[in-house]
Amino acid sequence: MRFEKPILISVIGVGHMGRLHAAKVVENEDAELVGVYDIDRDKCLAVAEQFETKAFETLDEAIGYSQAVILATPTKTHGTIGTHVLMRARHLLVEKPIAGSVDEAEILVSMAKERDVVLWVGHIENFNPAWVVAKEFIEKPLFLEIHRISGFTSRSTDISVVEDLMIHDLELLARICSDKLKNVHASMTNVLTDKPDIANARLQFKSDCVANITASRISKKSMRKMRIFQKNAYISIDFKDRQVEIYRLPKKGVISGEIAKLGEAEIEILRPPIPQLDPLTEQLKFFIECIKSDTKPDCTPALQALRWAKMITKEATR
Repeated sequence: MRFEKPILISVIGVGHMGRLHAAKVVENEDAELVGVYDIDRDKCLAVAEQFETKAFETLDEAIGYSQAVILATPTKTHGTIGTHVLMRARHLLVEKPIAGSVDEAEILVSMAKERDVVLWVGHIENFNPAWVVAKEFIEKPLFLEIHRISGFTSRSTDISVVEDLMIHDLELLARICSDKLKNVHASMTNVLTDKPDIANARLQFKSDCVANITASRISKKSMRKMRIFQKNAYISIDFKDRQVEIYRLPKKGVISGEIAKLGEAEIEILRPPIPQLDPLTEQLKFFIECIKSDTKPDCTPALQALRWAKMITKEATR
């Protein structure tokens, strides 16, 4: 079914991310923000006034007025509220992680399929222009070194740093290393909250690809980098500064970058241009286009990322 009119969207949960989502819906010509809902009534009214929309009084009202819902509530509520949304056959964009447990996540994926609606999980790095450019060069990774560290905020402290930050990279990893895990080694500790604030995991896949991932939410500096080593190439992705560098052995007759010496070897260096795009805007466009074209996006990586996050947590707390 093609939708000729704007998609009617409500935002449930208007904390930091919910406000950002609401702003993007208002900016999009193919969407209409029909209202917002939050259990904090004062916050709900303030955001509704800011975006000149309706402040729904109940969850059922927010779902009932919409064709699609953006769910930006605490992770522990994703399963319950997401199920409620999908039972009403509304399209759903749920913030990451998809749910608080693997069982709840599997139920959401199954329900979306049964109700024939679009389900997407807000792993925003899929729309980071640096990743969009870099993934075209990724073939069969052999080793990955990943760092995602940031300063402390009070957001998402109801979950560990693994499900808060590391899960971004786990979801991307699930897209480029889809074979089964062979070994998981992990450690983590809580510093400022009662949940782990810093974690490191080493994942070894059956293909013998190895990923070493570090995540921290208590650092003075911010870093979001992925380094990928594969046969004849090294790819560096800076998600924060949106830069990509590829170092590779020159392909005979096909040179598109500068040539540099590395010892006795010649290396081709590529620094592809990165488009100036806003990931949250691009994600909403993608979600709306999926609805309009009746395309069901693949949420398997989001589900796999949650499974791996739980495995990492279990391994680290043995």
